[in-house]
Amino acid sequence: SLSVNEARKKLIVNLSPEIFYEFSEIPITCRCGTDCVIKILKDQWFLKYGDSKWKSEVHKCIDNMEIIPTELKQNFRYFVDWLGDWACTRRVGLGTKLPWDKTWLIEPLSDSTIYMAYYTMANHLRKIDPEKLNDEFFNKIFYGSDESESDETIKKIRDEFNYWYPGDFRLSAKDLIGNHLCFHIFHHTALFPEDKWPKGFAVFGMGLLEGNKMSSSKGNVVLLDDAISEYGSDAVRLFLMSNAEPWQDFDWQEKLVKNTARKLKQFYDMTSFIIGLDDKDNDACNERDIDRWLISKLQNTIKETTNALENFQTRKALQYSFFETINDLNWYNRRCDANPKILKQFADQWIRLLAPFTPFTSEELWATLSLATFPPFDSAIRSIPLRSIEGSLCATLHRRLALCDRMTRKWELEGNEGFISLAKYPVFDENKINKKVEVEEDMLKELMENLRNILSLTKQTPEKIYFYLAPEWMRKLYAAIGEGKQMKDVMKDPEMRPHGAEIGKIMKRTFKSNIPGIVMGLDEEYEYLSSVCEFLEKEFKCKFDVQKVISHDPEGKAGYAKPMKPGIFVE
Repeated sequence: SLSVNEARKKLIVNLSPEIFYEFSEIPITCRCGTDCVIKILKDQWFLKYGDSKWKSEVHKCIDNMEIIPTELKQNFRYFVDWLGDWACTRRVGLGTKLPWDKTWLIEPLSDSTIYMAYYTMANHLRKIDPEKLNDEFFNKIFYGSDESESDETIKKIRDEFNYWYPGDFRLSAKDLIGNHLCFHIFHHTALFPEDKWPKGFAVFGMGLLEGNKMSSSKGNVVLLDDAISEYGSDAVRLFLMSNAEPWQDFDWQEKLVKNTARKLKQFYDMTSFIIGLDDKDNDACNERDIDRWLISKLQNTIKETTNALENFQTRKALQYSFFETINDLNWYNRRCDANPKILKQFADQWIRLLAPFTPFTSEELWATLSLATFPPFDSAIRSIPLRSIEGSLCATLHRRLALCDRMTRKWELEGNEGFISLAKYPVFDENKINKKVEVEEDMLKELMENLRNILSLTKQTPEKIYFYLAPEWMRKLYAAIGEGKQMKDVMKDPEMRPHGAEIGKIMKRTFKSNIPGIVMGLDEEYEYLSSVCEFLEKEFKCKFDVQKVISHDPEGKAGYAKPMKPGIFVE
């Protein structure tokens, strides 16, 4: 008639001298608040993880594994050395019975170490009589050879096992390093040949809720169904992958989740707008430098995103492919009248790039883009109207879907791709990188930021702003510094000798890392700044004057000019 909690306390008081023992080092409290005790079982079975020979095999496996993040490899080595004999059975609960002693059950952590091998053959095992799934059967799968095997089913299963195993990565949480993941390595080295040992682990972090640890016992959790219902699955995925790298703890903050959902809507709206643009009258020959800039930035994004994903860095990948790309597109639209043809090429690659992160949104946008780029598809579907009369609706939908299938097959046969999930992921194309236009736009952004800072400090409302350009000799000096040249190398040039004193001062405070990849010549910088004056006039609501030869400098601002950092005078 006692409650479980009351009965537990009474048992501990009455039986502790016989079968219960306190933890030997420090008191341990369960998450429910109850003090923990150990019950010693007679005839308990143990796994001898303390065996030195076995440990050496495990260390050998770890040495050849890729563990993400790499610094956790030391944690694995520590726990392997720390582990001793492990009690692997229990009397009550659910679990697999110990084969040689049916009175015992194998405890879950000891029994969850090689089930990944089951995944490779599950579709076949469901069709086989369970009585035949014995040691002899699995020995043939894991250790047999085709030369000695006549059973075609076993050959087929073994082929699939050898194709898929071992997995490239086991994905798990960091709190399982000291048990499940170490056990995984121990058991694989004991049971399988070396070519079937684990190749890698990616260890994930834990979840926080508004800065506090998530705890189901305290009700401090966000249920996945609730999150998806409120924000949508893509917004949830996008937040979790952008909030922290997989091995870091993520912090579910409602304000940030809502902001992520708004950003996702922004991506959808921007891409939908691009898809709807009319590009019939645009020709590739109309491509401008700002168009080349957008293409070049996208290629850099593809490169950085791919590199990040290769290293499981989802947050870093999304910084490039999502957040920075939105900023790039905003800058492009701010800088110019959009080129629809360029933007549609951009949208095609951007949707593909984000498909692993936002699969449902990307699939919908991809379908819309496909209709826009293959008009017969759209017009054919719309030729079958939906009827509101019940009874004919299903038949009409069926006809539409059937036509969709036929048109999709035709579209694919003409060299196009079907679903975004099956489309090719973008591949970096170095030929589309244009460093010159990237350097120019970076210079413009920095120049605008400097101007705003000046206007903010001086509280001026400008009527005219003057830019003064650095002389050619200073540009040659910057290029030399970028190449790693020393003072003695620079002074060998007769043109540089008259400026020796200034060169000495500049070289003392200017480092190679501060020099851009391209140092523009005087004429190049003049032509570029002159070309963006119209844009700057719209931004700052005043006139601009770029002076290659100084004609008006009442405050001597030209003396502050550096290559690609003009001197500025506000009038």
